Amino acid sequence: MLPPRCAPQRTDYRLLEETKACVYSPESDGEEAEATPAHRFDLRRVVLWNLRTGHRTSVLCWDGGLALTPQAIAAAILNRWGASENTFKHIKDRHPYHYHPRFEFVESTRQDITNPEIEALEQRIQATKTQLNPLYKQHAKSKPSGRSADPTSRSGSPVRRCAPT
Repeated sequence: MLPPRCAPQRTDYRLLEETKACVYSPESDGEEAEATPAHRFDLRRVVLWNLRTGHRTSVLCWDGGLALTPQAIAAAILNRWGASENTFKHIKDRHPYHYHPRFEFVESTRQDITNPEIEALEQRIQATKTQLNPLYKQHAKSKPSGRSADPTSRSGSPVRRCAPT
């Protein structure tokens, strides 16, 4: 007898099944379409419902004339999980995936593929700079406006408002 912590958990499942008749006809014109008959088959959707966790998993399948029962399809689903998905889960628990002691992460200086949006934005920036350069030069060469450098000459200046009269 297994100790209580090693005893397998009892999981109850409910199976649901739907069947849909389908027809496949190849896309071709003329005589080839008439020579190739349509292929008729039944697609089966089997839903496996874990009553303990409430998790539902469904599979869409064609049994190729084997007449598999929904229980056989569910067993195939559960066996597949045990063979692949859970394997990676257990490996991850024992081994860190992203631990590489001999590798160093360095940001690449050479990027072979550029983002087209960034390229378009850089072109817009360059075009705007090209338009602004003559304006900057014109502004730098312009003479100051009619105002004097002395702030007291302005009528609403803080210096004039605070000056004793």
